[in-house]
Amino acid sequence: MTRTIRAALASIAANPMFVGCTCSKVDPEPMPASSSAAPSAAASAPSAERDAEALPPVVAHSGKLERDPDGGHLKPTTPRPSEDPAMLPPKPQREPDFDLDPLDPARDYVTRYVRATKRYGDKTECVAYGASFDKGQWRAVEVKDDPKSSCGGSSDALRDTFLVDVGADKMTLDDPKAKPLANWPDGSDPRGKPSPIPSQEDWKKFASPLVDELVKSKLTVVRVQLYGRGTYPVLTLAGWRDPMGANASPESLLPLTQKLCQASENKPFSVFAGINRSTILRVRCPSGQARWDKL
Repeated sequence: MTRTIRAALASIAANPMFVGCTCSKVDPEPMPASSSAAPSAAASAPSAERDAEALPPVVAHSGKLERDPDGGHLKPTTPRPSEDPAMLPPKPQREPDFDLDPLDPARDYVTRYVRATKRYGDKTECVAYGASFDKGQWRAVEVKDDPKSSCGGSSDALRDTFLVDVGADKMTLDDPKAKPLANWPDGSDPRGKPSPIPSQEDWKKFASPLVDELVKSKLTVVRVQLYGRGTYPVLTLAGWRDPMGANASPESLLPLTQKLCQASENKPFSVFAGINRSTILRVRCPSGQARWDKL
């Protein structure tokens, strides 16, 4: 230590301001947290305990494998673990129906049949459907030539009087001498029970402008089923996404649903998405008006 430093220390020690100082050490104030600072490792690191509580335990397969005689693939012999009900979608209480016009379901029933079977050939779109009325145990619907149609002519002659029981899903003709009723598109007799619901898992084999329009909108079709005796398409998408998002308002869907109605030749249809078949989007045509329905 040099003489200069010793002299400086002696001067400080002799200063009365520093004599008998009992000052304690003061910790420096903490630096304010910066909004751009990176989170600590403890905060950003995942918690193993929390993850273990959120996810069900995974049990590795430990049983013997056997070869499938049909496909040749190895498959486990131990039973599958039980499914957690909380992880499953709600079960639908009913299957999709025709979604007939609630104001006059019998008239809508006849309209769909006539158009689907082309009962009047190239004049099928030249007829008018009267409001239904009671006739015995049936609802009667008269179909007449329509002079107001684009087909021209002035005739309003009666073509058929259909007798309908919508609740029983049956129909016959009032005149037993009239041209017999052809089968519905699903092959079923209008006076009998409907056939099993046709289902097309490979939608590419289901030639339909309706499916084509959905694909153009970047919506993935994975299944097509024909309810309503083969007249009512029910399509299943891989999932709800724009422009047909889950719980989207009918107003926001209207530009798309109107295009889809044109593609379906103004025939109504419905849409499922994913594995949840308890919620369905119903679309009425030609208006394109859509609504969400719980099954």
